[in-house]
Amino acid sequence: MRVVKLALMMGVPFGLGMSVFALIRTGNVALVLPVMILTGAAFGLPMALYFSLSRAFGLRHFKNDEKHFEKGENISLAGPANRLTTREPLFGKLYLTNQRLRFRARPVKMQAVDVSVPLSEIAQARGHRLLGVIPNILVVTLHSGQMERYKVEDRAGWLRALSEAGIAAASR
Repeated sequence: MRVVKLALMMGVPFGLGMSVFALIRTGNVALVLPVMILTGAAFGLPMALYFSLSRAFGLRHFKNDEKHFEKGENISLAGPANRLTTREPLFGKLYLTNQRLRFRARPVKMQAVDVSVPLSEIAQARGHRLLGVIPNILVVTLHSGQMERYKVEDRAGWLRALSEAGIAAASR
């Protein structure tokens, strides 16, 4: 199901763009629909497969990751995430436990990144849209004013879980 959703998200805009290009180039209206379907499928399916496989291989670093948590720390929610920093996004896994919000990145250049924020230090969490369109950014604001930004799947689920943990959460 995820591959189909990705294929549509990537293939439809590409197919639309190519069909407009074909219409401008040839002036033949009869070509618009076949060009849109063929180019969209030819682009969307391979890209969806590539992203699905790269995600699966990237997550293999996080098997049995629960052993890296403290005793009595229960994981409420976990999922793949990108930590958006000013330098470069880091791919990893985001965890919400009964004590903290934790991001563990896969090792990059032989260094592991582990960012942990106690729930008591989080002032609020809100949703944001990538490029103003895609609702997949989670912005966590700390009491110090510092902001942590993550690209996550099921942003609404993360906001709901943070709200249940006692953190003010809002969607945008």
